[in-house]
Amino acid sequence: MNQRISPRRGFTLIELLVVIAIIAVLIGLLVPAVQKVREAANRMQCSNNLKQIGLSMHGFHDARGSFPNSRLDPRYTWMIEILPYIEQDSLYKQWNMTSGGFNNQSQVARETPVKTYYCPSRRAPGTTVVTDTMDGTTTPANGVPADYAACTGDPATGAGNDYWWPVGTTPGSNGVFKLANDWSTTPSGPNKPGPRMADITDGTSNTVLVGEKHVGQKGINTVNAGDGPAYNGDKGYSFRAMGSNRLLARTITDTSRSKFGSWHTDIVQFVLADGSVRGLRTSISGTTLGYLANMRDGMPLGNLD
Repeated sequence: MNQRISPRRGFTLIELLVVIAIIAVLIGLLVPAVQKVREAANRMQCSNNLKQIGLSMHGFHDARGSFPNSRLDPRYTWMIEILPYIEQDSLYKQWNMTSGGFNNQSQVARETPVKTYYCPSRRAPGTTVVTDTMDGTTTPANGVPADYAACTGDPATGAGNDYWWPVGTTPGSNGVFKLANDWSTTPSGPNKPGPRMADITDGTSNTVLVGEKHVGQKGINTVNAGDGPAYNGDKGYSFRAMGSNRLLARTITDTSRSKFGSWHTDIVQFVLADGSVRGLRTSISGTTLGYLANMRDGMPLGNLD
């Protein structure tokens, strides 16, 4: 008997197109969800970085009796001073803390990145270095950038920088962080310690220590965008002010080089003087920002949400 064999039936072109379309829709639904999970993890890591920085500030205060300064011109910044308290004592020992400008430090000292100083939403710590020129010289100096900045206060009620000023003249920093060199005297006076916990009369839970430094999307690793060597005490790459005339950057396309800001959506994270970490909406009022930045204005904060 002859046996009839039916030919194998394959997929039609229409069926293949339908399957491809379904897969494309599923991918389109999955990618945003994965991105949200990744950003949530990055934001948590950034918060942990700031928490670690806050704890190191307290460790420094317990050991030295005051907070670190914003910087010592032209040598190093607060990021170097707290290294022993974030388990980076080996890098700290690479620094000559008593003499020599930033450009005279070793390559290892200037160019070694510290993971705690990088927000993963913006970039990972790597070997990228930025070249800058020391003030008053033509000497180039390489160093690693970073994503956090110390708060020097409210520029609406002060000079907006980290300088010391004579009593009775325009005040400089009214935040926790000040330049160690006293530029109110000529030549500059002896180096001053940073403020003590007791000097924060507004309360440690109402005063910002360190926050995410704004760097525009097109300004990464660019000195002119304020993303220069973060360990360099000769320049202002590791401190920022905030207040009614220095609002938070609302987008990563903001070209300002003097604000706090993040690459998280609508949130900029800060560590307060009590060690707690707080996310502030980019739409927060400048008045409230000024109260948070100034450690002794005597003004109640109200609702931060």
